[in-house]
Amino acid sequence: MKKIGIVSKAGRSEPIEILKDFLPWLNNKGLEVFLDTETAALLKIKGYPRSEMPSLVDMIVVLGGDGTMLNAARLVCEKGVPILGVNLGGLGFITEVRKEELSDAMDKTLLGEYSIEDR
Repeated sequence: MKKIGIVSKAGRSEPIEILKDFLPWLNNKGLEVFLDTETAALLKIKGYPRSEMPSLVDMIVVLGGDGTMLNAARLVCEKGVPILGVNLGGLGFITEVRKEELSDAMDKTLLGEYSIEDR
């Protein structure tokens, strides 16, 4: 996977704080990153409409709660783009990764050490 999309819950500052460390980490891995328009605007960088993400990326990282994850799943359902959900919400029934685990989870994903659940 070389092209990573990132979608976050609009209007929250927590994803932006995470991305300040995570974006350089991704760039150091030689990955191309595509942020959704709303998230990118907060970082003052180029963004892409969420509707275009499934055609541009190999996977999507979702920073938010279960609602943000469900919205992303609706976007990619026809293309079958895998999603890695990072829980920034409460319970996190379907966002399995905690923010503290993000880099480790991405390392495993990039090494092919993951499974895909069809939901």
